[in-house]
Amino acid sequence: MLAQTKDPRTRLSLAELESRALRDSLDPDAQYFLALGYARKKRWDDEARALRAALAINPRYTPAYVALSFTPFQRRSSLGREVMRGKVPMEWRDSLVESRRLLHHAFLIDPLAELEPPDIDQRREGISHAALNLALLRQYGSRPLDSLPPWVLWYQGMRAGRAGQLDWAIKNFQALVRRAEAIERDSIVPFPVGTNDFRYVLAVLYDRQGWPGDAIALYQVILGADLGHFMAHTRLARVYRNQRLWTVAVLEAQRAVETNPEDATTRRELGEILLAANRLQEAEAAVREAVAMNGRDLGTQYVLGVILAVSGQNAEARVALERFLTFAPHSLYQAQLTDAKQRLAVLPP
Repeated sequence: MLAQTKDPRTRLSLAELESRALRDSLDPDAQYFLALGYARKKRWDDEARALRAALAINPRYTPAYVALSFTPFQRRSSLGREVMRGKVPMEWRDSLVESRRLLHHAFLIDPLAELEPPDIDQRREGISHAALNLALLRQYGSRPLDSLPPWVLWYQGMRAGRAGQLDWAIKNFQALVRRAEAIERDSIVPFPVGTNDFRYVLAVLYDRQGWPGDAIALYQVILGADLGHFMAHTRLARVYRNQRLWTVAVLEAQRAVETNPEDATTRRELGEILLAANRLQEAEAAVREAVAMNGRDLGTQYVLGVILAVSGQNAEARVALERFLTFAPHSLYQAQLTDAKQRLAVLPP
């Protein structure tokens, strides 16, 4: 699939994309755009390999999960029609289950992400959204939110949230949560959802709006219904950290690790919170575990360098920060690269 976006990397030749991915082997963006290049040539196995390489670098790289979720529909052009008709061939049902799992995982990482095929025509999509918005305005413009069909609330809330119109997004999702049982049966949602999914979007919107009390309360409700919701633990830990509530921030970050033990990113985030709480030995232990699990994640290498520098382990700090400076792509780590240079400049020999 070739993303119809303005990113100039979508117009590079496959040879150029392969060269960049080889040169920037620790850049998930390079692997992702290489995957799109392979898709343009219908090299489906190579596309999937490149997408999984992006996820090996960064397990929270949402676009790769979304792209992977649509690969069955590339390989079998009739699959979308078969899904709509409820006549999916037996040999493709496992692929469809995995597709929905990947798409839902992308949603958990970033509930406001665009969950659309990378090859979607953005111009036509924009025209379609404009036409739909006008139709909704004509049909439902004067009606109260609680009287709108669930799919309209979902559509309006997601579009508003992605556009940064948080007040309007929050109102739509508040209405959705009030009508959660109805939305669970609505086929417009692209993957099976439940009440907690809508609470989760609303909690994220509360957090982005700067309402930590509302976000905390709703995350706690979500976790009361599903203790295994690792991203709710992760996001709740971040809210507590921002409020400097260190004890509960660490506790929630630890719970995130427990509920998603194979994700090294959760251990790095635990280490970052422990660092902010000045619990340096625990921070170092957590981040070293993350490095051992995923040595390709340069963000973790940076955090380790910072912890070592703060704790006075100057020689090891220099090695970690210099490695980060050598390999980290500027497009992803601009602020961290600046900070690493400043730390190295004042680091005692």
